[in-house]
Amino acid sequence: MECNIKSYLSELSIAKKFFIVSVVMLLLILLIFNIVIFQNFKKVFINREKNLFKQWIEATVKGHLNFFVYKKAWNKDMDFIPLVNEIKKFPDIINITFYSPKGEILYILNRKHEKNKCIFKNALSIAKKGDFLGDFFTLKDETGKKQIIQAFFYPFIFKKRLNGIIQVCKNPENLLKQINYLRLIVLMISFAGFLMYIFIVYFIITKIETREKRLQEEIVQYQRLSCLGHFSAKMSHELGTPIHVIQGNVELIGELIKDDFVEERTEVINRQIRKINNIIKNYLYLAKEPVPEYDFFYLDDFISQIIDNFSFTIPENIKILKDIDDCNVFSDKNFIEQILYNFIKNASDSIGEKNGIIEIKSFSDNTWIYIEVRDNGRGFSKEMKKNLFEPFFTTKKTGKGTGLGLSVCKDLIESLNGEIYCDSNKKETVFGIKIPKKDG
Repeated sequence: MECNIKSYLSELSIAKKFFIVSVVMLLLILLIFNIVIFQNFKKVFINREKNLFKQWIEATVKGHLNFFVYKKAWNKDMDFIPLVNEIKKFPDIINITFYSPKGEILYILNRKHEKNKCIFKNALSIAKKGDFLGDFFTLKDETGKKQIIQAFFYPFIFKKRLNGIIQVCKNPENLLKQINYLRLIVLMISFAGFLMYIFIVYFIITKIETREKRLQEEIVQYQRLSCLGHFSAKMSHELGTPIHVIQGNVELIGELIKDDFVEERTEVINRQIRKINNIIKNYLYLAKEPVPEYDFFYLDDFISQIIDNFSFTIPENIKILKDIDDCNVFSDKNFIEQILYNFIKNASDSIGEKNGIIEIKSFSDNTWIYIEVRDNGRGFSKEMKKNLFEPFFTTKKTGKGTGLGLSVCKDLIESLNGEIYCDSNKKETVFGIKIPKKDG
C-alpha cells in the first residue's frame, strides 16, 4: 500500500504536489485555529459578560446610594428590596444575595440556594479583598441534579472601605448557546473557506496544467514542423533537377508533335509540374511565413481548370459539379489552387468507393468572396472539428495522410487576410474559405 502511494505521488505533476501539500497544511492550520477558538471563545465571552455586568451593577448601586450610604456597614436591618428590584432587571437572574463585610448573609432572594454557601467560600474570600469576581459554579438542586450557574461577586466599597458584597447568580444557558452558536458559525466559515480554497487552487492548477500540456504539444509540433521544413528545403533542391528534366522533355514533345490532343495533354502535365513546384514551395512555408503574389483572375475559368485537372484522378463513382458566381478575384492564384486541391482531395477520400457528389460553389457579398467545396461523404464529428486545422492531425489511416494539408491551407488563407471554415452533418460536409473582395 505504501509503495502504491509513493508510486502515485511520484507520477503527479509539481503543480498537483503543491496542491496536495498546501491543502494538507491549510487543513492543519484550520484545525489548530478552530481548537484555539473553541478553547478561548468561552473565556472571551465570559470576560465580556463579566465586564458588562460589573459596569451595569456599579451604575445600579450608585443610583440607590441614598438607601445605605449613611451606614458604616451593611446589616440585617437594611432594606435591600429597592436595590434587589433594580438588579432583577438584568436578564436571566435566578438569585441575589447580600453579604456583610465578614461574609454573613444579610439578605437572600431565593432561600433554597442558601445551602450552597460553602461552594462560594473561595469566591467570597476574594471579594472580601475588594476584587470583583465572575465565574461558573456547579450546584445541586433538590433532586440532586447538577446545575451550572454563573455567579458574580461585587464588593461595595465606600470611602475605601468594604461595606458589603453583592452576589448575583445568573442562568448561563443563553450565554452558552450564544457561544456555541458563534463557534459553529466560525467552524462553518472556516470549512467554507477551506472548500473555496480547494476549488480555486484546483481550478488554477488545472488551467496551468492544461496550458503547460498545450505548450508542450505546440513545442513538439514546432519541432516537427521545423524538421519537416528543413526536409522540404532539401527535397525541393533534390527534386528540382528531375522536375526540370521532365518539364523540358514535355516541352520538347510539344514542339516536335504538332497535335491538338498532345498539346492539350502536355499542358495538363505542365500544370501538374507547376503544382508540384507549388506544393513543395507551400511545404517550405512550414519553416517560414508564406508570401502571396497577388494578381487578378476570373473565378469561373479558374475553377473549371481545377476540375479539368482532377478529371483523370477522381474515381468514376464521384461526380464534380460547380455553381460559380463568376467574378474577378484579386488574390494569389496558386495559394487558392493549393487550398481547393486539398479540399477536393479530402472530399474524394471521404466519399470513398460509394457513389458521391463533390460540388464547388462560390458566392459573394459586399466584403467577401466565398468558395466552398461540398461533399456527401462520411464527414467528421464535433470533437474532430477542433483539431482539423492543427498540424499532423489526420483522420486517415497511417500512410494515407500526413495531417499537414489543412494546416498548410490555414496558413495560406491567413496570409491572404482571409478565413477558413468547415462544417459537417449527416447530409453533407463543407470546407470553405473567404477572401477579401476587391473590385478590378
